[in-house]
Amino acid sequence: PVPAPGQVFVSVSSITATSISLSWSVSSGRVASWEVVWRPTDRGTDSTSGPLSGTTYTILQLDPSTIYTLTVSATNVAGTTDSTPILFSTASDVCQAESIESMCSPETKTDNTGAIIGGVVAVAVALIAAVTVIVIVVLRSRSANYSTPKTMLVFPAKCYH
Repeated sequence: PVPAPGQVFVSVSSITATSISLSWSVSSGRVASWEVVWRPTDRGTDSTSGPLSGTTYTILQLDPSTIYTLTVSATNVAGTTDSTPILFSTASDVCQAESIESMCSPETKTDNTGAIIGGVVAVAVALIAAVTVIVIVVLRSRSANYSTPKTMLVFPAKCYH
């Protein structure tokens, strides 16, 4: 006799505002067909892929900013095994705007290098300004006490962002 399929493992490769891409495998046994079933958690109507022969599927036309639940089922002559239900949320439809598409890309990672460099530059500029004020004050006090010519330090202006 053929045993029912073993445990189903599901992997999500991408989620957008209107789609999710999945792949899956089974721990043991033969699989005759697969089926993906999903629905929004706030509505009770299931959607289904129908019988699939492959181990990848992309669900399209999902609602933006919505929480869904999905399962993948493996079926053979001995029975059906469902994956553990997966909860996922689609992205906001703002991410679909072409002008900010790269911000919503899964490949985009937060990079604080610019902020760190900007902070370091701001501190350096503040230190230079403080030293300049101290030097000017010291030079002026010396010139008031002694007959040395007054000196003014001038630094080139730079704009730091």
